[in-house]
Amino acid sequence: MNYFVDHIYVDNILSFNDIYIKLDKLTVLIGPNASGKSNFIKVLRFLKYIPSGMGINAICKDILKLDTIESFFNNPNKKALIRIFFNINNKEYHYEIDFNSDGTILNEFVQEGSEILLQYNNKSSRRRPLKKDEITIKYKLENLDWGVIISNKSYPALPQLEKNAHPDIFKIKEIIKNIVTYSFIPENVRTISDISYMDMLSYDGSNLAQVLHTLLTYNRKIFLEIENIMKLLIPEIEEINTPPVKEEQMKGKSQVYLAIREKGIKDPLKFANVSDGTLRILAFVTALYLQNSLIAFEEPENCVHPYLYETLIDLYIKSPPQVIITTHSPYFLNKVKTEYIRLFTKKDAKTYVNEIKNIQETKALLEEGISLGEIWYSGRLENNKIK
Repeated sequence: MNYFVDHIYVDNILSFNDIYIKLDKLTVLIGPNASGKSNFIKVLRFLKYIPSGMGINAICKDILKLDTIESFFNNPNKKALIRIFFNINNKEYHYEIDFNSDGTILNEFVQEGSEILLQYNNKSSRRRPLKKDEITIKYKLENLDWGVIISNKSYPALPQLEKNAHPDIFKIKEIIKNIVTYSFIPENVRTISDISYMDMLSYDGSNLAQVLHTLLTYNRKIFLEIENIMKLLIPEIEEINTPPVKEEQMKGKSQVYLAIREKGIKDPLKFANVSDGTLRILAFVTALYLQNSLIAFEEPENCVHPYLYETLIDLYIKSPPQVIITTHSPYFLNKVKTEYIRLFTKKDAKTYVNEIKNIQETKALLEEGISLGEIWYSGRLENNKIK
């Protein structure tokens, strides 16, 4: 399946009001602290859990760790809306969900072009009378007829569909489910993990050893690809492994840890002795090859030597998923093409997102030998962006 997330529309969520964010194969988010970059990552995390079966309240409180669902809203007295646009096999689709600040879903639909594939029906059910907190969902079937389900108003319909639903709806569901966000913390990566099948890397990278052990056992081709990329990025690496924890150190169950063999060193380095930068790079590379559709990395330049920036950016572009990056580093930005950049600014508590519009001026400055990072750091990229 060839697919691409073209752009995302967000209204009345956190600092976003009526904002379209266009995405490329690589999208780099830049802007001052508190300009809204992390808020966009939260929107992506929220979207990911729509197909999980969780209710709106649970996603906000258990996943986003918000004290109340109201704090997810810019204005709790108005509805919130997220719309995500896809190109799948050269066809245009979009998914939309609208909800209010008590977690009630007001509308949800999937559309291909002008054709509705799933929508709130707002009609009584032939099966039984609807309860106060229920709604009927109308969706296109595989045979192009229509099916209906009864749903609780606080739970998205996307994960509740029958197996005979139109296959394009399941494509949308799969892409949204495979949107992932990461903020890797080296100290959390330095942990032992259970020996059990796991092909999903956690938000902070704390189960990296478990995921790599799964790949080593069940998908050695991908594991070796990750290992070879690491050898290219860090030539001192000879081998990556996930050996079992010694029996006397186990806590009642089989566990593994991360070990890296370096050139000139007889014994492999255990995770405690592996550098922060190496751990973060290994987590980045692993995430890129886990069948995700869209990945967002927060500040990937941290703990990484600047000489690797260009190679990592090339890797992000050539790897299977779309990649979104937040950064504060002008040195990292020096390696990025201007068309990949999105400028985040904030005025009166509202986030504005723009592409570089003064492109000719920017190119002229680049031709003079001024780096893109210097242009941004001087504020010239952000001129006339807020109206």
